[in-house]
Amino acid sequence: PKVVKSTRSSLKDSVNFTLNEDVSEEGFNVAKQIRAYLLKGVKPEEIAILYRNHSQANYLEEDLMGMNIPYVINKNGSFYDLPEIQDLFAMLKLAKGDKDSLAEGFERIFRSASINSVTSDMVRSIAKNSDIDMLNACIRTMSMNIHPGQKPMLDRLISQVMRWQQAARELKVGELINFMLENMGYIRKLEIKGTESAYNSINNLNIIYDKAVKWDCRTIDEFFRAIEQQEIKKKESKGKRQAVQLMTIHNSKGMEFDVIFLIGLEEEILPHKNSLSIGNVSEERRLCYVAVTRARKYLNLSRVEYRNKFGKKSRTLISRFWQEMTDQVDMQTNTIIQENKF
Repeated sequence: PKVVKSTRSSLKDSVNFTLNEDVSEEGFNVAKQIRAYLLKGVKPEEIAILYRNHSQANYLEEDLMGMNIPYVINKNGSFYDLPEIQDLFAMLKLAKGDKDSLAEGFERIFRSASINSVTSDMVRSIAKNSDIDMLNACIRTMSMNIHPGQKPMLDRLISQVMRWQQAARELKVGELINFMLENMGYIRKLEIKGTESAYNSINNLNIIYDKAVKWDCRTIDEFFRAIEQQEIKKKESKGKRQAVQLMTIHNSKGMEFDVIFLIGLEEEILPHKNSLSIGNVSEERRLCYVAVTRARKYLNLSRVEYRNKFGKKSRTLISRFWQEMTDQVDMQTNTIIQENKF
């Protein structure tokens, strides 16, 4: 087994273990600790926050921005460009119900609803020639000569959109998101896939739900405006060379920083849920080893006690890696009992 050797007999101020109630507290505590390091003279570019997957970064950004801490996320593309997020945005546009929003929403959702190109082309043609919105065009298409297998799918989509529009008049955006995802069976389909990518997609959708609830958005327009405002704030940090680095453990390979924060040390996150299901914990342990050995001077390990999944609060399980590391440390004195073994 790999052995992590400390060059110091005392870990005081060098290794820090933090238990947080939830991701909101974790984000706040990480930002507060980073601010303390900056006040001590540590350069922001010598601080990195590592995580198992990119979705975890979203819980940190608001607190970093709130404390005016410059940061850069090392990844390609925007979180909001992910396929599952674009699907959800399409659902919200359909629920909003105006002509332009319906046109944009249907263009995306046709694929998710298994509406083929022949049927969708017919809907577009009717909408254009009759100068009506896409929902009414879908309703008219039901009376046309379309493939028998497409009729129940299109009929189900029409019914779903009408229910979403009714729900949008009665529910806040967070509740609406939860309702639409359940109504369409979107999360269930991802759970059936059972891949790492599918589990990450579920986490990403949960993040959007959490944002809508936290911002207390009452209308869909209000929610989209809040996202735009957050993106504007992010651009202020983007491209700065002297900034805290946020990245996945995979992307951190070969790098070192004076200060490392490793967040989400819980079962089903690190180690990842998919790795547990296929029995590949050894690779996850190697990833954890990579993460903790990126730190030159200070290592901060963090986990949460509770996580919310679409409004349902559940207690997390401590990562076996957290336990393996803390078993080697006297938590009262922060001194090494024996070498940390992985």
